[in-house]
Amino acid sequence: MGGASGKVAYIDTEGTFRPDRIKAIADRFGVNGDMALENILYARAWNSEHQVMAAVPFIVDLLHNHHTDGI
Repeated sequence: MGGASGKVAYIDTEGTFRPDRIKAIADRFGVNGDMALENILYARAWNSEHQVMAAVPFIVDLLHNHHTDGI
């Protein structure tokens, strides 16, 4: 499941997503930071309606285009 090559959907409800922090965490575990960022599907949501609207395309994308053994 997942690992460094897995995909993740990150729906940011507080505006706190920081790519530099992702790179630092990736470096800590010996993973290429840019590759880690490419595997994050990101959306900013300002309210619960945005959260739902952001989640639907991510779910469709993950189910149709990516390895889904972990889902």
